[in-house]
Amino acid sequence: MVGEHQLHTPSIGLERVQLRPFAQGDAEALHQLLSDAIVMTAFHHDAPPSLDQVKLRLPQMIAGEINGPLRRLYIAVADKMTADLLGMLVGMVETFEAAADLHGAEVAARTFKWER
Repeated sequence: MVGEHQLHTPSIGLERVQLRPFAQGDAEALHQLLSDAIVMTAFHHDAPPSLDQVKLRLPQMIAGEINGPLRRLYIAVADKMTADLLGMLVGMVETFEAAADLHGAEVAARTFKWER
């Protein structure tokens, strides 16, 4: 499910690669990537998605997905020199509502049952 608000996907430049949000223009390169047999085994699918399926799914990947407290971000990994799509990262972030009487580290400590 795509959330009401688009999630912010970071853009980070490393020495040889650029981590960036996916864009509509990535559909064909993403389809090629997902059609690789080794990549398919990592995703536990029997068959790669069609180009039309990738084009339908890409807007959700660009916006990010919100499912209750879970936020899923899709990050494109591109060659810094050529901008060619090399892969993708999927990040999961869990959010929670802070209790009115708790702040910052206290929230995390109680949420994860850490002791100070």
